[in-house]
Order: sequence, then C-alpha cells, then structure tokens
Amino acid sequence: MTVSERYEQVLKAAAQRLASAQFARRGQTFRKKVHENVAIVEFQKSRDSRQDEILFTINLGVFNGRLADDTHPPPARIGTGHAHLRQRIGLLEPERRDRWWRITAETDADVLGAEVTGLVVERAVPYLEEHLPDDALIALWASGQSPGLTEMQRVRYLDTLSAKLPPARAEPDLSLS
Repeated sequence: MTVSERYEQVLKAAAQRLASAQFARRGQTFRKKVHENVAIVEFQKSRDSRQDEILFTINLGVFNGRLADDTHPPPARIGTGHAHLRQRIGLLEPERRDRWWRITAETDADVLGAEVTGLVVERAVPYLEEHLPDDALIALWASGQSPGLTEMQRVRYLDTLSAKLPPARAEPDLSLS
C-alpha cells in the first residue's frame, strides 16, 4: 500500500464516522450545513509532504451564512479559509498545541485512522456544533475571543451578525411586587 493510499484510508475512516454526524465529504473536506451555517473539518497536507511521506493536520471552521457575500463560494464548497471561526484540532487537546501527523510506508493506517477519527468525533464535532448557532458565535465574539480572526474581523462580524438577528424578546415580569 502506498503512502497516498494510507492517507486515503485515514480519510475514509473519518468519512465513515463523520457521516453519522451528518457531515458530507468532498475531497479532503467534510461539511455539515445547519440552516445557513456550515461546520467544516478540513484535512490539510503539508507542503513538506513527499511521495514517501505525508504530513497532515486538521483545520476546523464555522462559516456563518448571514455573513456571506458575493465573494464567498457556495456552502458545498466553503473551506476554512472563508470561515468566521477557525481552529486547528490540536488546540482542542489538553496540550493546546498545533498537531501534525506523519504517514510513511510503515504507518498502520487503521490505527492512525482510529486515532484521528476519535479525536475528530470526540473533540472537533462537539466544538463545531457548539459554535454553529448564530447566538453562540455572537457570545464567543462578545467575550473577546475570535479563534482564527483578527480583532478587527471579530468586531466587524460581531456588529454585523448582531444587527442581522431579530432582537431578543424581553421576558415578562412575573413578580408580584
């Protein structure tokens, strides 16, 4: 089995598990569309990959459809480069560091596929689903956090998305005072 075939086997393992979470595969990218928003799991090969060695990482993203404009591709083609929240999977692990995997002729693709898929299902999917709703992104940005964005983007997206949502209904005062 070639190194490329081993990499494809890892992608197939991920595709099988992500399909049960309603993610669809296109190439090395998996997407889940909920209303106008898209959760993205994107496998990225390193430029340093060679015929006998593939290095890869996993990028995560949330694209908010309310912030879309004519410069964005359709949801079925959206990637993490257009996402309004961007995160590398390694930053969701306890060590909080960028993580790259290495595939060589000696790599057991089944073992690696299980490891990568477990991390995607246990960490990435819950993280993406948590941040997929509009109000979750607003809350994240309002807290001052903006994974993968500049401060200027955070403020602009927060203002724009907040303005596009209907105002929250006030709760009636049920006190007997």
